[in-house]
Order: sequence, then C-alpha cells, then structure tokens
Amino acid sequence: MEKTKKITKLNYLAPAILMIGSRAPYMIIQKVTPETIDPYVSLCLCYSVCLVVVIGMFFLTKKGQNFIQELKKINWTAPALGICLVCMDASVLLMFRMGWNLSVGSVLLYVLLAIALVIVGGVFYKEKVTLKRLIGISMCLVGVILVSGV
Repeated sequence: MEKTKKITKLNYLAPAILMIGSRAPYMIIQKVTPETIDPYVSLCLCYSVCLVVVIGMFFLTKKGQNFIQELKKINWTAPALGICLVCMDASVLLMFRMGWNLSVGSVLLYVLLAIALVIVGGVFYKEKVTLKRLIGISMCLVGVILVSGV
C-alpha cells in the first residue's frame, strides 16, 4: 500500500497565505509604478527578474534534475499561461493608470473573476452551482456596487 502524505492545516493554508502575502504587495507596487515608465518596458524588466528567480528556484529545489530535459516536457500550457500573466499584469497596471483606487479596483477584479470562474466551473467542469453559491454571488455583486459607488 502506498503511503499518503498527511496534509496539515498549515500545508493546506500555505498557498493562500503565500498568495495574500505576495498579491497585496504586488497590487501596491503596481499602483505606485510611475506613469512615466512605459508599462511594457516595466513588465519586461519584471519578467526578466521572474526568469532569474524561477531558474534559481528550480536549481535550489530540484537537485539532480536536468533543466533542459524538464524544458522538453513542456506543452502548450506554459506559453499560454505566460500570455495570461502578461495580460493580467498589464491590465492591473493600466487600471491604476486610469485612476482606479487600490481597494475598489482589486475588489471589483476579484469578485468579477470569482463569478466568471463559478460559471466556468459549472459549465465546463460540472461543478455544482448551488442556491448557496448563487446567494453568495448575489452578495458579492451587492458588495461591488456598494464599494464602487455604481
């Protein structure tokens, strides 16, 4: 019988903690990036740093694996994800340059994203869209209206 790794509460929550701990500074940094800098030049430097960091992380965590061999395993998902990341980062940077507030813009984006993913989950992944979820979506929409002043 195969041993299964027991997931502790901290291991379970770690991705959410990492996301909040990195996404909050991310949004703040996007907000304070000077408007005099071309957004795509800024993103180019950003992704250059990302490249150095992830290559370093590979070599720190995957001892004995061949980087080139791992690159050969990549399929369409990696470049597609890269395109999505560039579009996401550009949209946030441009959103703040259009004058969106930090709190309102991020709330609006994440609520609308969550609603879109509930729909995608229900349609393409057969996830259940329960009455409880529909009430939650409605509450989110009311929250967006209250926060944004629409």
